[in-house]
Amino acid sequence: MPSLLSIIEKQSRHGSGAYLWLLEIELSYGETIRVVRNTEDIEWPTGSGTIWNHIWFDFDDIQEGGGEAQELTMRVSNVSGAMLRHVEQLEDYRKVHGREPIPMRLINVNSNLLAQAEPEAEYWFEEHGIDVPEPMRWVLVTVGADRLFGKVFPARSVLTGYCPWTQVEECPHVATCDRNLATCRGTYINSVIFGGFPVTSIEGAHV
Repeated sequence: MPSLLSIIEKQSRHGSGAYLWLLEIELSYGETIRVVRNTEDIEWPTGSGTIWNHIWFDFDDIQEGGGEAQELTMRVSNVSGAMLRHVEQLEDYRKVHGREPIPMRLINVNSNLLAQAEPEAEYWFEEHGIDVPEPMRWVLVTVGADRLFGKVFPARSVLTGYCPWTQVEECPHVATCDRNLATCRGTYINSVIFGGFPVTSIEGAHV
């Protein structure tokens, strides 16, 4: 598990990299779907032979707090029809073998660090239900987040525009900064150590 300071150091050396979201779905009948929210396929880790196909997906904001189990919605593109075929195969399998929840993994990696097997952050979920509403452009997967907060590294949430640093060892400007990405970029010219993960576009976001 990487320390916070080691992640800062990585971002300082590789600040031009984009942070990419990967989604892994382990289907009950033995097939694993691996997709990346990107404009092209990637191999991660590099040299492993594991290919992540570029299919657009989105998900609800991940938030801590409240101490209660939450449900989130994953939205995976079905423009090609490939995801619908997987759903149909899954339902056929469940009719015979029963309805076991599907394990899912959401991963955040840096495009400049794809040779490293350890991601920037990693989350585990269990599927609670699947729907493909008309006009069937999206597969909606409801997932339970009750497994989320015990298995996250680094030991902080992946926030978009907010920096969680509170110690001068993490950032020298914590006493005066409002922890906003725009302030970090514009006022302090220090975004290479920004503590959030501003993933806002299909290509990933540059820090």
